[in-house]
Amino acid sequence: DFGSGPEFSDLGLESLGNGLGRSLGLWVLHLDFHVGIKFTDVGLRQLAANIPQGVEHLFLDFHFCEQFSDAGLSELAAAVPQGLRRFYLDFHSCTNFTDAS
Repeated sequence: DFGSGPEFSDLGLESLGNGLGRSLGLWVLHLDFHVGIKFTDVGLRQLAANIPQGVEHLFLDFHFCEQFSDAGLSELAAAVPQGLRRFYLDFHSCTNFTDAS
């Protein structure tokens, strides 16, 4: 849960993504970003590129993510592991997406 700490930027998400990319055997991943989100599509792309392919349960909460666009959401969708059994995605109060994504 990254919701009550300091603002989380693209650099922080890149570091998190790099750590996840080395997480062998990780089958449940739950990340909750609901306050202080300051990362953009750049950070979302980095996170998406590093979601371990063996993950079976993926929960991503992004509340008030006003800096994401259709491009970032599309990249996240393309990176979702094929073997998921459960997928939860929450973009509560995110206003920059359109039907294009």
